[in-house]
Amino acid sequence: MNFAALSFHIRGLTLLTLLAAGWADTTLAAAVFAVNRPAPIWISSRLAVASVAEAKAALAAAFPDAFDAHVKRGDSHANIVIANCRDYVRLVDSIVGAASDQEFRVLRATGARCVALDALQTARPAERSFVAGFGLDQSALRFLPARLALTVSPDDEARLIKAEARQTSLKDFQRDVRIRSSSRNAAVLTANYWTADLTIDARGDFDGDGIEDLLITRRASLNRGSLTTADVFILTRTRLGVPLRVLRALP
Repeated sequence: MNFAALSFHIRGLTLLTLLAAGWADTTLAAAVFAVNRPAPIWISSRLAVASVAEAKAALAAAFPDAFDAHVKRGDSHANIVIANCRDYVRLVDSIVGAASDQEFRVLRATGARCVALDALQTARPAERSFVAGFGLDQSALRFLPARLALTVSPDDEARLIKAEARQTSLKDFQRDVRIRSSSRNAAVLTANYWTADLTIDARGDFDGDGIEDLLITRRASLNRGSLTTADVFILTRTRLGVPLRVLRALP
């Protein structure tokens, strides 16, 4: 048996093992054959850029309307104008409000794109991928990490930290969560007390280890209440059939 045939045979056995374990579907089957293939950087049209170079330029582009934001400076607050994504990324850790609650929500939603564009500056083509076949379909809940659940209490957050240490999936952490897919890269997550729009905004190697990662944005809100969040995560994994883990949670 030549090397190519042997390689195919081994991958076939891997797929049969996954099928026997009840893990594999068409998504996972596709991933089995993509593990050792180079993966170029992919950027969603939602980011409105076609390349890393365009993303860099977009960071400096002026917003149609600048935001009047409140930032924390030591023990006091200051008012500052946020005119573009570079301003937002530089100040994100200190932003505590805006001219109104509505403007603050818009700023956070706009800022999530800024954070994603900034993250793209470190993206490189990947040498291998364990997420090539992953998409936001019905099977995704078994592989999305628990961190994508919206937690609002210290007790929930403590439970979530323990779940992350065990690499628990979102479905196992929050049993009532459901997913409604609109495409391979976009879905709505719904639980009893929160709802989230989830998008895969880019794919690439974001940490230089040669393995493909996913850049995901979660825009979540309470079903009853005013809390809204817009958060960006870099997810990855180093073997098939296991939940993704959070490589970085970006501000």
